[in-house]
Amino acid sequence: GLYVGETSKTVGERFKQHLKGIDAGRGLPEHGMQLVHSLMWPWQKVPGAKRLFYEAALHKALEIKNINGPKISGNAEPVEKWPKRFQSKLLRALAEE
Repeated sequence: GLYVGETSKTVGERFKQHLKGIDAGRGLPEHGMQLVHSLMWPWQKVPGAKRLFYEAALHKALEIKNINGPKISGNAEPVEKWPKRFQSKLLRALAEE
């Protein structure tokens, strides 16, 4: 599966904590394998106030047409709470699901 999360630490530091069981989801210490850098925000830090919404948008985008793919987990702000006009193409795609 894929876990989508946000952190104030570097992703490497946070992943090491997860592997040690620190605030880790069930199964992550035993099954965590690697970070998927291609899915990360390229500048490491997502713009402050919108970070939870970007995390939720990635989570939702990975779920689209994901019938037999990996399970997507992690926290995700409901789309109803997203700022107006945030990720409008993604919202249209989700509405078509």
